[in-house]
Amino acid sequence: MDENISFEKIEITPDLVKELKAELRRTGLGPQAILRGTRNSRPKGLNTYQVKKWLNGSECSANKVHVSFIRQRWASFPDKKEVWLGLDTGKRELLKQKLHETGLSVNSLFAERSDLPEGMNWKILHSYFASSRPKIKKEYYYYILKVCEENKDKGYTTITTEFLEKLSAEITRTDVKPHTLIKNFKKKNETIQVKAFTITAWLSGRTDVADQSEMNWVLDLYTALPDKQVFKHVAVPIRKNEGLFPISDKDLELLRQYKKVAGILPGFIFIDAKNIPDGLASNIVGSWLNGVTKNANPKFVQWVLKRCREVVLAATKIE
Repeated sequence: MDENISFEKIEITPDLVKELKAELRRTGLGPQAILRGTRNSRPKGLNTYQVKKWLNGSECSANKVHVSFIRQRWASFPDKKEVWLGLDTGKRELLKQKLHETGLSVNSLFAERSDLPEGMNWKILHSYFASSRPKIKKEYYYYILKVCEENKDKGYTTITTEFLEKLSAEITRTDVKPHTLIKNFKKKNETIQVKAFTITAWLSGRTDVADQSEMNWVLDLYTALPDKQVFKHVAVPIRKNEGLFPISDKDLELLRQYKKVAGILPGFIFIDAKNIPDGLASNIVGSWLNGVTKNANPKFVQWVLKRCREVVLAATKIE
């Protein structure tokens, strides 16, 4: 602002107060609303509290430049009837429907947009669904509908049994609960896309749809984690009459394909499996895959390959 601003005082007359109150009624906007966004353009020293004192008669004089700015600012807004839209049941239901059709959260839809209307608080958008909110700015209402239409069918998808089985397998393999996963990720000051209670809701069946990108994010976090730590040597003692032999290149390549393509190694195959050889566990299979252990009980290797074929076959029968 100009440092040479005039400090000439003028009287806050009854007629001036009447004029300002008429503008408030006409626009439906109070001092705080008309000064919003003017921090860098309004005269130095002018604030909401000051204007309120003019209106309630507790201040009888004011800086002439301040008064002029307020009069011009109020005059720049349209009549109230042109700004506000009544929210009846039909309009509320339409907002709900359009938001639901996107399959996206309010955060996903609006948090990163640079074209938000001035003063719009997207974080309280759901409050417009309540009957306690009788009106909404027309600009906000039509903006919300526009954004929803642009993003129709772009978000949520059904949480499949296959996804839940894979997520459960990762939790079993890593022995890391959702709460621990998110808590540790938060410690790294990384952006959290999904809350722990949301993951728990997926697993419990309380939520049957979710944002596909959020589902992928959680799975990616889990697959990047190592197998759970167990208090056993990598090479588990075998039965006396069963020796260890080098894992053939052919078998090792096949095992790695099951991990890379099907994602069922090292831990998924053990879920609901029967007749698991004594001493065989997911950490043993993991040590084969990463090259830590080059020798193995041939019966272990053949059981794992047979179990992989059974799991893949069962998956192909899902309609």
